[in-house]
Amino acid sequence: MDSIKKTTLYSNLEVLVVDNNSADGSVGLVREKYPGVKIIELKENVGFAAANNLAAKEAKGDLYVFLNNDTIVNKDWLSELVKSVTENDKDVAIAQSLLLLGQNGEIDSSGDFIDRFGRPYSSKLRNAPNGREILSARAASMIVRKEVFWKLGRFEEDFFASFEDVHLGWKAWIAGYKVVLASNSIVYHFAGQTVKHLKNTMNFHSMKNQVCIILLNFEFPLSIKNLFSLLPLYRPSIISKSIKDEKEGKKNQQQLNFDNLDTMAPAMYSNPVLLKDVLKTSFWICSHSMTLYKKYKQIKQMRILSTNYLVKMGLITDNRYEK
Repeated sequence: MDSIKKTTLYSNLEVLVVDNNSADGSVGLVREKYPGVKIIELKENVGFAAANNLAAKEAKGDLYVFLNNDTIVNKDWLSELVKSVTENDKDVAIAQSLLLLGQNGEIDSSGDFIDRFGRPYSSKLRNAPNGREILSARAASMIVRKEVFWKLGRFEEDFFASFEDVHLGWKAWIAGYKVVLASNSIVYHFAGQTVKHLKNTMNFHSMKNQVCIILLNFEFPLSIKNLFSLLPLYRPSIISKSIKDEKEGKKNQQQLNFDNLDTMAPAMYSNPVLLKDVLKTSFWICSHSMTLYKKYKQIKQMRILSTNYLVKMGLITDNRYEK
């Protein structure tokens, strides 16, 4: 909030803070130090997607900017984001800031892409050009045109948290809009400061949402083919095991964190997956099959660009990493 106050602000800038039923005094702090900020105080944790949707519904502007609570912005971050969706190409509907790690200034994300199976990965190009086309923008710091946000169906609230931004960006391309990187907009991201307290919950939602974006955004039967092609790689038959940490003398749970697929080594598939999350995800997909089918039909109806076209554009790739 202090860094936002130092931003080169617009006179009509509106700042909203959504409190997802926190218990750390955040609401009192904001009321005391930032009296001009509108607070949306929730009685339960409704998740990242729904909380941002509530803020978007309350916001009065024509442009929505979503910014994580674990970020620090530079003074020109906002003006550069606005430029990216208001100047030059009118098809640009979404843009992401260049995200640097707050801990050391290393690159965090210069935009997200997906591989041919539908697995998201983050670009790590620090010198990525301003306006570079990316598949999706990280919601840690992104801007989207209001009318497009609602036309695309907002953030998917069934996701709770993780991959809702990938889903939105992917749908934008499908519908004929563009997503770009605003590399002149610099934001420092202290990644994972909130979700680290929800590790078990996040593992389930990350796995569930990974399956959902494959089922919803690829054309049928490509979605089914890609999903079954991934099953042997995830090795769900291996149950999480305890390993001894020689340095700490502790036992740690070794498990695959689906929310950080882009940062893992190529040997990631040798890590075991929690069987309970696989079963829970399978049950959720089956019990929500009709809802998923309706959402798939909605995306199919808005489709302008095919998967093959997005492959030719380099937005869907054979890669798993880009540095």
